[in-house]
Amino acid sequence: MNRRRFLNAMGVAPAAVFVPSIGLSEPERNPAALTFARAPEKAGSFILTADEGDVIGNHRIKADPKTGSIRLGVGLQHFTGGNGIPLHMHEKEDEVLFVHSGMGLGVVGSQVRKLSPGTTLYIPQGTWHGIEAGGEEMQVLWVVSPPEFAEHLREIGASGKKLSETEIDEIANKHGYRDARYFLSARLCNSRWNGGVDWGTVVFAQSGTEMGFNRNGVPGRMQIMDDFKGGLGFQGEWRLESGETGNFALFFDFATGSKINLKWGPKLERSSDWTLAEARK
Repeated sequence: MNRRRFLNAMGVAPAAVFVPSIGLSEPERNPAALTFARAPEKAGSFILTADEGDVIGNHRIKADPKTGSIRLGVGLQHFTGGNGIPLHMHEKEDEVLFVHSGMGLGVVGSQVRKLSPGTTLYIPQGTWHGIEAGGEEMQVLWVVSPPEFAEHLREIGASGKKLSETEIDEIANKHGYRDARYFLSARLCNSRWNGGVDWGTVVFAQSGTEMGFNRNGVPGRMQIMDDFKGGLGFQGEWRLESGETGNFALFFDFATGSKINLKWGPKLERSSDWTLAEARK
């Protein structure tokens, strides 16, 4: 599956705590004797304007270990109308997304909600999420802890060259980043769907990215090849054994987990609703 890549320091001082001294050891009597994790001395605190910070893809990094923030990664992501943040998951970190500007649709796990300026999305580690942008530009502030995603971006940006799929996967695995391929293999592998008159019974392969179908007695295959440009779907090609071919865009119903909407036709003007017949084995 060829994937689109969206390449695409605020240290917190410990609060003062009152500790009774009776019966306590020296470190306990004297809080100053305790050792706290601190950001590197070279960093300190700082204030950045909207156009300050290192640019990597469509991200502008505000705080991360390179700037001295050892606990947080912070960045501002900007994308044009009609694009979005493809479905993905962070295995090693929690994340907060704050919609600074623009409108769209957000998914966190099975929750799907409209987004507008001021919307906050909290994403625990190991939770699938993404954003589908509306027709206007969007700016989204992201905060991750620990700062694995920021380091992921830094490592990709530091290469100074176009990376191979294998190299990108190695960096992603190192930092616990999982793209939509893992979602498809986990949720759709070996599942069966009722595709209606146009697609008959649709059976997903082990990978979750290939499907077999039967249209009016003619067998065919479908192949998911990329994330959908809008951010919360997948696109690919279908082919009948008779030689007929076409493109499609597939949208999984995250709220129910049992429906799929398929757009197809020369301009994706046709629509078919699939219902789950048998879950993955």
